[in-house]
Amino acid sequence: MGQACHGPRGQDMENLLEVLVAFVLILAMFLLVFSFISYRHTGSRKMLFVMGVFVLFTLKGLLMSLSLFTGIVELDLDPALVVVDLFILITLYLMIIVK
Repeated sequence: MGQACHGPRGQDMENLLEVLVAFVLILAMFLLVFSFISYRHTGSRKMLFVMGVFVLFTLKGLLMSLSLFTGIVELDLDPALVVVDLFILITLYLMIIVK
């Protein structure tokens, strides 16, 4: 990650970021599986589009995880943007469930 952690507050932010990224990845993978099952059940082209969106979020989550946990990929991650990703995923999920 591009920023150094200084003191306990920096470590807390790093831990929060790791939890958020892991949660986004797990949620995106769950929603991908859920949308795949829904697509197979309904055959809806809209669900195929939604599944594509969740594939992209899963790939993004994998890249963020690789950046945080392995250093293979170098990304400068902002916790606020990871929270925005989380809200987008939840909103998409709610839109699917309500319809």
